Amino acid sequence: MANIYFNQERIIDPYSEYSASVVNRYHEMMTEGRDCLKNGNSFQVTIDSTSPETILNISTGRLYKDNVSIENLSIFNLDMTDENYFFSSGGMDQAGNYWVVVDYLYIKSRPAPQASFRVFKPDEQYLFNTTQYFFLKCVKVVASGASFVVDSVYDYDLDDSSIHREYLKIYFGTEYTLPTFIRERDESRLVYADDTEKGYYGSDTGWVEMCCEIPFATTTTTTTISTTSSTTT
Repeated sequence: MANIYFNQERIIDPYSEYSASVVNRYHEMMTEGRDCLKNGNSFQVTIDSTSPETILNISTGRLYKDNVSIENLSIFNLDMTDENYFFSSGGMDQAGNYWVVVDYLYIKSRPAPQASFRVFKPDEQYLFNTTQYFFLKCVKVVASGASFVVDSVYDYDLDDSSIHREYLKIYFGTEYTLPTFIRERDESRLVYADDTEKGYYGSDTGWVEMCCEIPFATTTTTTTISTTSSTTT
């Protein structure tokens, strides 16, 4: 039986301490009141390399939900055959697009509610609502003989692209000198390096300098040039 609750730290559960309302108001200003992931690497869902047909890995990272910062502190292994993640019995028992979500809805209670991972089957997605659930990934499941297996994962639903991962809207941050690239921290990050007076963005392999010129391929094979002559008297 799976433990659907991941290793988490929440900052700050409303009403959990005196300064909670102040911190949560700061989160609201930072996120513009949106539920969103801190960056592209937060709660990233990938196919497990050793058990690719059934296991998904969910990375560490931070999610802002209901003005609470929810951090996943360790990589989580989600077994798509375990029915505890689903809203009905049977586990991964049909082909189609499944949704991996975070289930969290703040209510004033002691103890405060924990966030968990859940999975919507294709025929359960009518139950989805953005008040309680945060979309992480669409998982395409296909038939393989008499069973069903994970085929691929996507940042959006293949049938409805309005269902997709949401990210924090971040503008340039400033560093005196460009820091050593750390993918888990810097991928998708925008940095202005004061010493070089240049901007950089983090790709999946390292820093890329941003420039004002956009390179593109061009060809003149179909170009014709006409000339006219003039007579000067």
